[in-house]
Amino acid sequence: MLNTINLSTDLIEDRHKNDYWRGVTRPAFETIIEPGKSSEPLFGEISAKQLGDIVLGTTKFNAQKYVRDQRSISSFGLDNYIIQIVTSGTLRGDFNGLNSQACIGDISITDMAYTFQSEVSAGSRISLVLPRSHMQRSRLNGNIHGRILKSDDPLTAFLINCTQGFLKVSPHLNNMQIEGIQNSIIDMFALGLNGKEINPSESSTMNIITKQRILDYIDSNIENPALSTESIQKRFRISRSHLYRIFAEDEGVATVIRTKRLALAFKRLTTLSSSKRVHLAELAYQAGFSDYGSFSKLFQEKYGEKPTDIRNKAQQKKYNNIAYDGKIITYFKNIQNYSYGDNI
Repeated sequence: MLNTINLSTDLIEDRHKNDYWRGVTRPAFETIIEPGKSSEPLFGEISAKQLGDIVLGTTKFNAQKYVRDQRSISSFGLDNYIIQIVTSGTLRGDFNGLNSQACIGDISITDMAYTFQSEVSAGSRISLVLPRSHMQRSRLNGNIHGRILKSDDPLTAFLINCTQGFLKVSPHLNNMQIEGIQNSIIDMFALGLNGKEINPSESSTMNIITKQRILDYIDSNIENPALSTESIQKRFRISRSHLYRIFAEDEGVATVIRTKRLALAFKRLTTLSSSKRVHLAELAYQAGFSDYGSFSKLFQEKYGEKPTDIRNKAQQKKYNNIAYDGKIITYFKNIQNYSYGDNI
């Protein structure tokens, strides 16, 4: 039987509700508290389960504001899409320059590799967390960050029915059935999104497959200082111009490597044990940088603070100590154990 993780501010003392809910939502975004705006504490509930490689669940919340910036991306990764079915309430936001609004019956898509700022009214969602690698292998085309599938599109209703059905029958499915339905749902979402505003420059199936293979290779070798544009050209027998075209939307493969290395260093800095001190030069080298000076400069340009400042602030917030291994359901379990212990 599948275990469902349930998290709720109703089980937390009033004085800790805000910190708790901000901790729960932190892998996706920072939930913003505006001084003097409202005395009402944050409210939220999450019920989630792991179904194959998908995390599927429901959420409820009061009116809130969210921000996902480079720090959030670096701390909690960029390897997922979050797809949300709006079951009540509204959403509006700036998704890396794209203004989006969603109402009841719409589906919103967020690419966790990009920044956003959004506001939600009190409401609820059915949410799916889908791995980037699976979506890309389903031949997803173009940038879908901030995309809204509107309720008046028949395909939107079909996708909602499939998702709701999966959520309902999941307790009665075996692993083979879950895997099959998971793959079908990912394929259907990719198909639905590909029918909207396709970027022709990215529509080549071979380019999509090659890009995912290169990204997998980068992730496997990110700590190796020898990883570079040249090493990727040699490994995949691809010209520099072709490689740039594949990663044009990402400003080139060198930018992808640098961003992933900085994110790795940032994550390690912010998850250090308070009793453990690490030489920053060593940390930079372990993240694939050969020179600490250039690492420190790039780090400050990206995050607005020096590595030493980030390290010193890392242990200040209670819920920052919750372990995150890249899997959202594990993080929720850790939050559950940390906050409730056996009293659930």
